[in-house]
Amino acid sequence: MNNFVLESLPQWEFRNLRYFTVRRNGAARNEFEDFLERMEAKGKNNSEIEKELDHMITWLERIAEDVRKPYTNGYFRFEGAASALPPPTFKAKAQNRFASEELGTGQMRLYCLPLNDHVVVLFNGDVKSPKVRAAQDCPAVGPHFKRANKLARSINDAFTAGDITWTKGRTDIHYERDLELEA
Repeated sequence: MNNFVLESLPQWEFRNLRYFTVRRNGAARNEFEDFLERMEAKGKNNSEIEKELDHMITWLERIAEDVRKPYTNGYFRFEGAASALPPPTFKAKAQNRFASEELGTGQMRLYCLPLNDHVVVLFNGDVKSPKVRAAQDCPAVGPHFKRANKLARSINDAFTAGDITWTKGRTDIHYERDLELEA
């Protein structure tokens, strides 16, 4: 088992939504930074991946800035105990009707845990092979899918144990900086 700690992402805080991530003990980068750097590297040689990464970042911003209730209104793909972005195709199409920039959904997956409409924990991900139907069976995204589900269960267990609590109004979470999560 690997141990992780929660981290807030101050550069990804918005008026109505806060993003968090996790960092493996001893790792130089957190899971979200690792995702961004790997996808940027892949995108240098592949314009489709570069485009999907741009869309993913825009989805993260759009969900945080423009969507009042992203969790309640189905912007996350439920994938076991965890979820994934981009939104399901039907939700993306509905959102794109009102947007100045139409965003695709593609094959890139970023695993996450939306705790409510105000707090989302971002994990890691990759580009899913279109030849593989189930994410967990894909060599690229499968390991991220499995780790995200373990982390999601670990975070939910920490809530149950009282190691993670809600702040007043349930718009933020409180936890000890050294709280270890297993995955």
